[in-house]
Amino acid sequence: MKTQLETTLHKMKEGLFSTETKRWRKVITVIFYSVICVLPVIAFSLIVVFEPGYDQWKAFLFMSILWVCAELVVVWYIYYSDNMPAFARGAIQLNVLIANVWFGLFIFSLNPSGPL
Repeated sequence: MKTQLETTLHKMKEGLFSTETKRWRKVITVIFYSVICVLPVIAFSLIVVFEPGYDQWKAFLFMSILWVCAELVVVWYIYYSDNMPAFARGAIQLNVLIANVWFGLFIFSLNPSGPL
């Protein structure tokens, strides 16, 4: 006879290792993470292109375009993978969010022309 703790642990294990995800949830997740990944790069590119005096930042702009491409590959991999467990999917999504925060902090704190 199983105890309540064993039953709870079994349900938790089934949830963590579940590979079933509804299609609509995958679509919403991909759209959300794609927008979250692209917004800082769009903001940075608008600053570089339209603000005067930011010409020396173009190398960082190219780096940020490569960055967003790599992030979008990871996000779309989450969408197309059918055998990824829930805990791995959540860990990758958390890593994308944390990496995006650090990228935003890095790219907007740069001073490529040296101290002013």
